Amino acid sequence: MSEQRFAVIDTNAAISYYLGNKSEAHAAISHLRQICLLLASEETLAEFQDVMLREKFARIPVSIRRSFIANYRELVTVILPHVQVRDCIDPTDNKFLSLAVSGNASVILSDDKHLRQLHPFRGVDIVSPKTYLQRTGLSLSR
Repeated sequence: MSEQRFAVIDTNAAISYYLGNKSEAHAAISHLRQICLLLASEETLAEFQDVMLREKFARIPVSIRRSFIANYRELVTVILPHVQVRDCIDPTDNKFLSLAVSGNASVILSDDKHLRQLHPFRGVDIVSPKTYLQRTGLSLSR
C-alpha cells in the first residue's frame, strides 16, 4: 500500500479551478484530487471565501459562488497548522507554507510568484498549475 500524499492549493489556483473548467488549474487540481488529500486550514478557507465573494466576480451569481465555497469545503481536509512559517516576502502567503509543512504536503499548487520563488521549500514543491501538468505528463484538454 502506498503512503498517503497531501497537497495544498493556494487561493488563486482554487479560484481558477472553479471559474475555468478548461484551465490549467482545473486540470492540475482534478489530477491532484485523484492522488492526494487536498489540505486547507480555516485561514485558507476564509481567504478563498473572501476572494470568491468579491465584487470583481459579480458577473457570477452569488448563489453559484456560495455553492463553489461549499463544494471547496467538501473537497479539502481541514487541519490546524502546528508549524508557523514566516519565510515568505508576502506575509499573506505564509499560511500556505505553514499548512504545507504542518500537513507534510508534497506540493503547493500556486501561480503566486512570492511562493514559487521559494521552491522547493522544506521539501515541498511549489509549482504553477502549468508546471505541474508538464511534470506529470498531463495535457490541458481543450
